[in-house]
Amino acid sequence: MKSSKIAPTTTPVEIENKPLMNLGGVYAYAETHLEFVANNPKRSSGKAHSRFENYSKAKTVSEAIALGATKADLRYDFDHKFVAIV
Repeated sequence: MKSSKIAPTTTPVEIENKPLMNLGGVYAYAETHLEFVANNPKRSSGKAHSRFENYSKAKTVSEAIALGATKADLRYDFDHKFVAIV
């Protein structure tokens, strides 16, 4: 008796609407809307200050990441109330 094997798919299966990160128990998706504080609260001598200047203009999580935010930046900002989910 021949065994039939299923060939692996060549394209990975993607889950639609997969959360990018967890912000304080809230799942943040690519299109989750964000609102940053008006004044940059980071130390002006640090690298995070210049990154915040760039990504604080973003309206969504994916925009913030595209503008240079790391997931660690967003988690820190969320924990310290520098950004809010709208």
